[in-house]
Amino acid sequence: MNVLEKFLKNIPLTDSQRAKVLALFQKIELEQDSVFIEQGQVATKIGLVESGIMMYVQNDEQGKFWVCDFAEVGNWVTQYKSVSTQAPSPLSIIALEPVTLYMISYQNITELSNEMPEFEKGTRKIVEKELFNLIDRSHHLQTLTASERYDKIRENRPNLLQRVPQYYLASYLGIAPQSLSRLRNSVKS
Repeated sequence: MNVLEKFLKNIPLTDSQRAKVLALFQKIELEQDSVFIEQGQVATKIGLVESGIMMYVQNDEQGKFWVCDFAEVGNWVTQYKSVSTQAPSPLSIIALEPVTLYMISYQNITELSNEMPEFEKGTRKIVEKELFNLIDRSHHLQTLTASERYDKIRENRPNLLQRVPQYYLASYLGIAPQSLSRLRNSVKS
């Protein structure tokens, strides 16, 4: 069972409703470094990661970047503010490695939600989960030390430590790459 079918399994839909939803998703493959949503462009699509890791990143005019988050298997990816307000996205979503995902347009999500209240409840739960994750992330950046933030990743997202380049992890943690090296070494000792 793929991640899309697992998601739909938790929504009480009839067989014909489920078939309609499945027909609107498109399975796509992204190569490493491919851009799913580009900073400055209006986001129009939503994806569900089947395999691989994606990264939310923001760049400034001087070429400096900040890693805002990562999306792994089972995570939904889009820039929610851009897709819902049709404003330019403040960040890009990039494949860190080859990625397979199920993609649907925001317009189709909206139409399905209007037509099927059960589907709307399911998608609302996704948005709520993402909101709670953002609140937690903001709280962690403001209140936890770098070491505590690193420990949170080790506990909750250990996959990132194995597959994401150190300079991206350091940016995500809000520290210099050298500080991340020291944190990793202190944990090993």
